[in-house]
Amino acid sequence: MNAMLGQRRLPPQVLFLLSLLLGLLAATAAYRSASAENWLPAALWGGLAVWLVVDAVRALGWMKHGRNLPAQTSAQPPAPAPQPSTPPALSVDPAVTGAQTNPLLRDPQAGRSVQSTDQLD
Repeated sequence: MNAMLGQRRLPPQVLFLLSLLLGLLAATAAYRSASAENWLPAALWGGLAVWLVVDAVRALGWMKHGRNLPAQTSAQPPAPAPQPSTPPALSVDPAVTGAQTNPLLRDPQAGRSVQSTDQLD
């Protein structure tokens, strides 16, 4: 959706007014549905009304605090992270480390065959 809209966003004032207006309309529809005892539409309209009112409160916060919109802050390139120095490569070869090899990973002994799990059933 970000590619569809690009980096342009509505100003917080317009977003606040539209969200508040649509939230009030959704609350009205929820009230009318609840009055007619249609509980599923009332719950759906009520959920939409809460969502829109919360969005309006967020836009009001952007207006009061003068913050950039989320799309504007993410459009700025991030600061380069400091690169840690790379540690020396550690060997996992048992010949280098002196560790014992796992006996289960060794080659089967001569004369023993590995049994297939298909024949166990």
